[in-house]
Amino acid sequence: MTTASCAVNFDFLTSDSIVPGKARVHETRLAPGLEFAFVYPSSRPIALDTVRLFGTPASGSTSTPGALDAGLVIEEVSTSGSVPYLLARNESGLDFLLLAGQIVKGGKQNRGINLDVLVSAGASTQIPVTCVEQGRWNGGPRTRFQHGGIEPLSVRTMKMRDAHACRRADRAVVADQLAVWDEIMSMERAVGARSASHDLLATLSHSRSQRASRADAPTDFADPGARVEAPRTDLSQELRAIEEELRALEEEVHRITSALANAPIPGPDESASDREALLHRHGWCERQAARLRTRRTAILRDGPGGPGVVSLEAIQAADNAAQGACGMLVFMRDEFIAGDVFADPAWFQHVYHDLRDSALLSWDVVRRTKAGAARTRQHGCDAEAQARGIMQETVTGEWTERRTVGHGTNLLLTHPTLDGAMIAGHDRTPLHMLLGTRAVPSVFSGSRGSRRRDLRNFPME
Repeated sequence: MTTASCAVNFDFLTSDSIVPGKARVHETRLAPGLEFAFVYPSSRPIALDTVRLFGTPASGSTSTPGALDAGLVIEEVSTSGSVPYLLARNESGLDFLLLAGQIVKGGKQNRGINLDVLVSAGASTQIPVTCVEQGRWNGGPRTRFQHGGIEPLSVRTMKMRDAHACRRADRAVVADQLAVWDEIMSMERAVGARSASHDLLATLSHSRSQRASRADAPTDFADPGARVEAPRTDLSQELRAIEEELRALEEEVHRITSALANAPIPGPDESASDREALLHRHGWCERQAARLRTRRTAILRDGPGGPGVVSLEAIQAADNAAQGACGMLVFMRDEFIAGDVFADPAWFQHVYHDLRDSALLSWDVVRRTKAGAARTRQHGCDAEAQARGIMQETVTGEWTERRTVGHGTNLLLTHPTLDGAMIAGHDRTPLHMLLGTRAVPSVFSGSRGSRRRDLRNFPME
């Protein structure tokens, strides 16, 4: 194992990025308690012309991200497969970069990559992964995997801490599979996603659909079966409409209950369709009333949509600020959560929407769960100043070389509070830097998947 400290060339970042008072780190506030801080580059290293990010089309190609002709083949390691490992075969003349937290879909089940891996041109390597689709283990062993997205921050940072602890101990890079499954199911429940296989990609897709639906409805409440259409702009009128609908539903439930109690039970030769219809209607009324009560509670407690809802206008502002950036840092409730910085701004542009959506899903969970139920502070934090401080600590910090997984050079940051990893190319040009914290952020500390784990009990094969 290599543990020698070494200097890292960060020339691709502007000196302004870490100097107070300069404008090359830009904060965008998406909601009270949620901020993105974008970092901007000064140049693009020439060495990156020989490296390609997995999931992006080749230069000049019309292929969509993750297309099968990407040049890097990711598949199961064998016919029977192995949950914590996949095989990557580089059939191109370029090096390929895989990202920590990148979700690859296909094979016997969807997986999330545990750490950055560089696969050299013409070479093959096993990549450490974690299952993000608990309920499926089928599919052709030679089915190629494609880029599917980026893990939500609660999952990604948990795995990052596990992976870095493994690397510091010179162990195989694994994550706590049970904790990851726990976290995925907790997110499903928090946002109301449904997936027979508990597929993390389905939860991400559900979260995107929820945000898209806000384009047509100013609130989170939409009830096509309601007999009263509540006005959207007047909360008092909406509350009155909810109360009227609840009274109507309660009366109907009472009538159905009476009818069921007085109706004779059908004999073996008689049809039970009328009784089944009443039971079905009774269940529908109960579910409808539960949704209305939930909405009433949200209005009385938080106002329309609840606290911390990210508007489409805020997302658009963040998207505009991301143009030309090479990375971003995410802050929730005054805490730094995680950040990605790329030497090639084009790579960041390719994965920005995935990074954004993973952060928004994590924020939705934080604001909806008990751990995030307290009202968000209205003043917010100075994310821009914090981001500059973090970048300065990172750029001037001590980086220690660790044993390589795949090819290239792997480095870990030595810092009392920050956690960071970097992968560099064969010429030691930095490619990607993943940042986080050594301790679990308090916004995630109440989550089942964020509890401390014993690395000695991790599955090794």
